[in-house]
Amino acid sequence: MNKSIKIIDEADGLQFIEIDNSLAVGRVALQGGHVDWWRPKSAKQDVLWRSSNARYEKGRSIRGGVPICWPWFGKHPTDGSFCAHGFARVIPWKLLESVQLKNGATKIVLTMIPTEAVTKQLTYSFELILTIVVGESLYLNLETTNLSDSPFVISEGYHTYFYISDIKNIKVTGLENSIYTDKIDNFGSGIEKKPITFNNEFDRVYTNSNDCYIEDEKFNTSEHKRLVLMQSSDLLPVVFAAISETTTSIFLPKNSSIFFFVFPFFFSLEMIFFASLLLS
Repeated sequence: MNKSIKIIDEADGLQFIEIDNSLAVGRVALQGGHVDWWRPKSAKQDVLWRSSNARYEKGRSIRGGVPICWPWFGKHPTDGSFCAHGFARVIPWKLLESVQLKNGATKIVLTMIPTEAVTKQLTYSFELILTIVVGESLYLNLETTNLSDSPFVISEGYHTYFYISDIKNIKVTGLENSIYTDKIDNFGSGIEKKPITFNNEFDRVYTNSNDCYIEDEKFNTSEHKRLVLMQSSDLLPVVFAAISETTTSIFLPKNSSIFFFVFPFFFSLEMIFFASLLLS
């Protein structure tokens, strides 16, 4: 096995892949293929945020890091009894491959285990592969292959949480001139004219967008004042903020996180679809 990784069995029954190479440290839960920790060794602070109240239990999603939403995002389109954001983040995955790359980064390849719970919620035959590269940057690629005889509909997303100083210090750039749909404004549309700052509730889906940047001028370390999010062209950035007098962060009522994710709309899958995200 690759010397930069260890598989750890926790007391709660969950398994984790711990990664420690010359460039970064990180951790991936085999339940959900969930990256819940990543920090480049050039940084003093973690990049991904984890809730102190996160519950590490079988069948429960982890609050923080990069949950994988698949094969639907949000509510199931026809059956409200199914869990929000799909089942991928609570289903066991297994390690297929681990490789130490020439640049010092570590690549691991995971596949979802087709359990009985999976086949009850998605009757089509498929293969789901997640490739994760942990280094000075964090790279994720989710590959869906349709193994059945007819197309089926999926949606997916990276439900990512970032560690920040305070929501009031945050500016999101790169979405200028992008078309958006605003859920707060009764799904009205518009064009983003300037960098995004957060003073009120905010919930927009962006199209025709480029790479995005989370800028935090008050962060207490210089190396993560600007975080770059590079996504594949098929993914749509979503920015969501729930802010009140007692809420000073995006999505979570503490001054420690920003909530940002990218996803494609529901679409018909005939063969193979790739969805990539690069954080640096």
